[in-house]
Amino acid sequence: MVMMNVWIIVVLLLLLIPTIFGILAKIIKLMEDKKNEQDVLKFIKNNPEKASIFAIYNDYPLLEYQADKKMPLASTLKIIIAIEFARQADIKAIDIKELVPLKELDKYFIKNTDGGAHLNWIESLRNNNQINQGQVSLFQVAKGMIEFSSNANTEFLINKLGLEKINQVLKILTLERHDPLFPISSANLICTYIQSKNGMTFKETLKEIKGMTYEEYANKAIEINQLLKDDKDMALINQLNTKDIYNNRFQVIASQKQPTSTTKEYANLMQAIRKRKFLTSNAQDILQEIMNIIPNEGSSLIDLGLKGGSSISILTTAFYSKDEDGNTMDMAIFIHDPSRMDLLWIQNKFNLFIGKFATDKHFREEVVRTLYVE
Repeated sequence: MVMMNVWIIVVLLLLLIPTIFGILAKIIKLMEDKKNEQDVLKFIKNNPEKASIFAIYNDYPLLEYQADKKMPLASTLKIIIAIEFARQADIKAIDIKELVPLKELDKYFIKNTDGGAHLNWIESLRNNNQINQGQVSLFQVAKGMIEFSSNANTEFLINKLGLEKINQVLKILTLERHDPLFPISSANLICTYIQSKNGMTFKETLKEIKGMTYEEYANKAIEINQLLKDDKDMALINQLNTKDIYNNRFQVIASQKQPTSTTKEYANLMQAIRKRKFLTSNAQDILQEIMNIIPNEGSSLIDLGLKGGSSISILTTAFYSKDEDGNTMDMAIFIHDPSRMDLLWIQNKFNLFIGKFATDKHFREEVVRTLYVE
């Protein structure tokens, strides 16, 4: 009888576990939904090792918080590629009207790794009748890299423009603390590539990747990128796109291995773009046409250019803006949280924090006071 009662209790508990977890998940979601820009500010204040901000207001440094700390960039680094695109277009090294077959971009498309960015870009092209017999203009490829953050477009442009020339931009702009770029989307396949090539287990592969130098990791990503470029049947990308590339442990390591820079460098870069400092007038027009987005309806901003990035443990944004009163803001904010404990809710409130900081004087002053460091 006692054993029967025990089994009944065990069965009931097993039946209740999904319900309990469901209730807990709803409670956590409700708590996270209530968070706002103030909670993001508290996180930044309490986690200086995980956050960095540099803001320039009306060409005067307004906020400097961990601004010299090197942090991984995620897709925000695509700004550098856009700059080289505009520079080469200006000197006629590339033709922005050149038609690119979508099949060429498909070679670099790793399904389920970009949050739907590439497919959303293609859908937008279709809706706007911008696909010509399965081809799109080179300019639209660059626009898709920035506006939609298509990783496939980025990998294609790295080969089209030349990685060495892209990295020369860092020297031209004197971004001395910026790591050299490499194909960060191809890097998503490093884990399965090493497993397949060397016959290693997942655990052994993670250990090897952890021990790689920056140069070794970058070279491996470049090697994969070139293999994808030459793989017309896309057999390799389909072979390597397995569940292991979505493993959280690998993704956290991959995020830590990404190119890094500082918010000070990127905020100053945004200011230079806005003020048309370093490119010819024609190149600047091309760059701003790629970078600029339409501000939200009702916004006080009349000019806005930005690029953000994210991964399992990274959130980054760099932007320039001008409001209807002529006030300007150039800003970069980077967050890197390998623990991922707070990143999910921050991701949902990140744009709220940035928008309030850019447009709300009182909140901006509060942030500066809170994060002021003597």
